[in-house]
Amino acid sequence: MTRAESQVGSDWPLLGRDREMELLTSALATGASGGGVLIGAAGMGRTRLAREITATAIRSGRATQWLVATRAAASLPFGATLSLLPLDEPATEPFAFIRGVIRHMEALARPYPPVVCIDDAHLLDDASAALIHQLALRRIGFLVLTVRREEPVPDAVVALWKDGHLEPIELKPLPPEAVDTLIARTLGRQVDALTRAELQVTAAGNPLALGQALVKGLRDSTLVRRGQVWSSRASLLTGRERQVCLLAASGLPSQVIADRLVLSVRTVNNHLSRAYGKLGVSRRADLMKALNGSFPVMDPTGR
Repeated sequence: MTRAESQVGSDWPLLGRDREMELLTSALATGASGGGVLIGAAGMGRTRLAREITATAIRSGRATQWLVATRAAASLPFGATLSLLPLDEPATEPFAFIRGVIRHMEALARPYPPVVCIDDAHLLDDASAALIHQLALRRIGFLVLTVRREEPVPDAVVALWKDGHLEPIELKPLPPEAVDTLIARTLGRQVDALTRAELQVTAAGNPLALGQALVKGLRDSTLVRRGQVWSSRASLLTGRERQVCLLAASGLPSQVIADRLVLSVRTVNNHLSRAYGKLGVSRRADLMKALNGSFPVMDPTGR
């Protein structure tokens, strides 16, 4: 792993989320609400923001619980929330489990309600969702849930924000200036304008998509540093070289390209030769990947 790769995500500050942090930290300090539901697409930073709130709670002396809902845990009743009940308080049936958790949480709520974060709450089993709903109704804990947009969500979780028990907080794409700052944290300030623009388009305000693009570009050497300036290999092409490469990558032979662009075959081949050197490829079959593969679309399973 290169030094630049190690900077991806590891030291990235939480940017573009001031409003969301203010909503939650103010509610945490004043008790103005029972918590919030962070709603956003994959990679938009729901988990990161929830961890920041948890860290804030810990610094203020609050008891905290961090739960993660998974598809595997959803196959068991209370699978995601088993850790809310101490091991020395066995519960043999659902109502006993819920009563035991409520007693335990009430004991922790002195002098302040504990903070309970449930990551990926859209994956909660029905029993766990019902338990979390009871905690919200009774205002026993300060709840922070993360929910992935476009995923089916248990009715008991939806009711938390539909009925006003928790504040729904939509995580929108990061602003361009925040993305630029994250690029600079990884590559430094000297990134050519076209490469910066390509990264902005690829990221579309999504920090995970940006991180994946940067890591892939560095590992594949499609992001290169020439002197002190970082560039994508594709950005090194002249306009004519890019035009010729795109036609060649589509399968057209040099003669057809020459006729279409009103060039000689020799000129077309010279453009291709120079482009091969800049892109680090040696054949037409690799051209499209080199032109478009520097900054991939985010893995849809990422968080």
